[in-house]
Amino acid sequence: MAKRGPSLNHPQNILDVQVADQIVRHGEELLKAFHDEYARNPVSPATEFRRGHVAEFKQLLCAVYGERVGEDLVLRVRNNVKLSVPPAGPLSEDGQCYVGWDSLCNMGFIGELH
Repeated sequence: MAKRGPSLNHPQNILDVQVADQIVRHGEELLKAFHDEYARNPVSPATEFRRGHVAEFKQLLCAVYGERVGEDLVLRVRNNVKLSVPPAGPLSEDGQCYVGWDSLCNMGFIGELH
C-alpha cells in the first residue's frame, strides 16, 4: 500500500493535501469568474450564474468535508486571490443587495481585498 501524504481529517472524509490544493485552485477560478462578471454588470444573469457556482462550491465543501474544513478551504481561496466571497442568499427584489446571512462570505462588500 502506498504511503499517503498529510491530510485534513474529518469524521466524514479524509482530505489529502494534494486534493485540497486542487479544490482550492478550482475555487479560485470560480471566484475570479464571478468577479469578472460582477465587474461587467453586478446584477446580470451571467453574474448570478457565476455567483451560484461559488455558492454551490461552498455548500458542497461543507457537506462533504464538514464545516471546519469547508470554511478553511473557502478562506484559502479568498486569501489566495484577494477577492471577496459573495453571499449565497438570493438577490433582493430591487437588485441592490443579497438576502439572508452567509457566514462564509464577505457581508456587505464585493470586490478586491487588500
